[in-house]
Amino acid sequence: MRHTTTAIALALAAALTSSPLWANGNGETQHQGEHHDGGHGHDGHGHDGHEDDGHTGEGGHGHDFALGEPGDPGEVDRTVKIEAKGMGFSPERISVQPGETVRFVVHNRGQLRHSFLIGTRAEQRAHEKRMQGMSREQLASHDDPNMLMLKPGETGTLVWTFGDDVRGDARFACHIPGHYKAGMRGDFRMKGGH
Repeated sequence: MRHTTTAIALALAAALTSSPLWANGNGETQHQGEHHDGGHGHDGHGHDGHEDDGHTGEGGHGHDFALGEPGDPGEVDRTVKIEAKGMGFSPERISVQPGETVRFVVHNRGQLRHSFLIGTRAEQRAHEKRMQGMSREQLASHDDPNMLMLKPGETGTLVWTFGDDVRGDARFACHIPGHYKAGMRGDFRMKGGH
């Protein structure tokens, strides 16, 4: 009986991860002004496709971020390339300056779907908790201005302007269920003023 239950669970997991809802995501990989108006024209939908509930700060839905804001793709200071593979990012540490606008070009070299989210440790923990409670459909359509969702082999672009008052506690991470707990995260090292 135990072997039958395990076999059924494995077959179900394989079917779910290969389903169009899980495998295809929302198909949108360019953010912050490239498909939205200047990065601030988010469509007003929250994480689960419902209207934003107005929560702000510490990872809330209102999109007030402790680390800055979506940047203008026409005003980029530099571009940083990142690879998502296995359960890690390369590089694992990225130096940034307060006030700097960075274009992150993230390529998913892995066989699994990955996300890339910019936030403080508290925002990362809050986001992790929200994503753990999402259905497959909600995960597939999940979209935030400080995040990319990438299918295997896909490359996405996120432009971010770091705040002038940011000091430490800055991180990027993947929040596909199980990935954050497996250590799929990295740190931003803040340098002097911009």
